[in-house]
Amino acid sequence: SKTRRSANKTTRNVEKLCRNEYQYWYNRLKKARGSTNWTEERLEILEAAMAIFQKEKVNKRQEYKKGNINIDDLKEWFLKQRTIVDKIMAETDSGIE
Repeated sequence: SKTRRSANKTTRNVEKLCRNEYQYWYNRLKKARGSTNWTEERLEILEAAMAIFQKEKVNKRQEYKKGNINIDDLKEWFLKQRTIVDKIMAETDSGIE
């Protein structure tokens, strides 16, 4: 039915959104590992932040699947998470320790 197709499409979109956001974090971590500006301590901070992101991402996806949050809430959460990784990247790239 049309409703079922719509639900399946939304689920696929959420899965794609989750993959894309993971890739966003992964790309920054990969960039950091390849940079000489990053100390081991700063890398550990970024890796720890990514681990927290991963755990929370799973929780948020579960909350969405249960109907406790909507797609807009999920997107907003992902945008907030991007600011976290972007801030860590900017602080290190600018030499702030």
